Amino acid sequence: MQKNGKIFTLTRRNRRVDYNDLEWKYLEGDGDFISDEVKKLRDEADFIITNPPFSLFREFISWLFEADKKFVIIGNKNSITYKEVFPLIKENKMWSGRTEWSGGLWFGTIDKNDVDKVIDNKNYKNVSSIWFTNIDHGRRHKPLELMSMADNIKFNKKIKECPYPKYDNYDAIEVCVTNGIPSDYDGVMGVPISFLDKYCPEQFEIVGGSMAYETTACHIMKDYVDLGYKFVKADGVAISGSGALKDKMSPKIMGKGTKDYSISPSGDYLHAV
Repeated sequence: MQKNGKIFTLTRRNRRVDYNDLEWKYLEGDGDFISDEVKKLRDEADFIITNPPFSLFREFISWLFEADKKFVIIGNKNSITYKEVFPLIKENKMWSGRTEWSGGLWFGTIDKNDVDKVIDNKNYKNVSSIWFTNIDHGRRHKPLELMSMADNIKFNKKIKECPYPKYDNYDAIEVCVTNGIPSDYDGVMGVPISFLDKYCPEQFEIVGGSMAYETTACHIMKDYVDLGYKFVKADGVAISGSGALKDKMSPKIMGKGTKDYSISPSGDYLHAV
């Protein structure tokens, strides 16, 4: 049996917002965002602020851009890598919200077996989620304070452990932490996805990603399987034709690395990052 959705309307009276002025009524349908009824409400709206179903995030993003609406929405951090999402970020059509990524977001939960925090006898769950928007805000235009490459190698612990290695299959260097981006390097850099939380479009240009659907000018196509490399698991077992080697877009660095790695017929080591 279909359950009808509800629409809540809050009218501001005398320039004040009063919860008692909140009114609601049933929709004709179940409130699905792809229904004609909800599309009509979308088209009437100036701004859309919501927490869409994570499983339908791709469809919801398309639904928003179809109507060219201003929005502030919540999504899983991993959704940044979706082929329906990353190109929009790269083209500066959508970006991270004002709230920083660290710590995720907290949601009330009714699952008593999956609780991360209790506040005032209410159960909360921390979810790896962030805000997405196409509404401009000041933090987006705040440049990162950067050190030189030499200073990072000297003072940044993470960079000191792995000082800007060059990829084997990209004409770019690896920067393993956002605060290790060098101020005096003008070439292409590979950075963590969390960089997008600090991305300032006046300071940087996003040229691409390492996802399978992306085409990046600095990518050097190499078939490591054809080159005879074998993937070696942490337990030392070598596997020919592993998926890790077939993934031509995954950035790779020469050297053994700390976990799984690959080895060529001549004994050269290679690992993905």
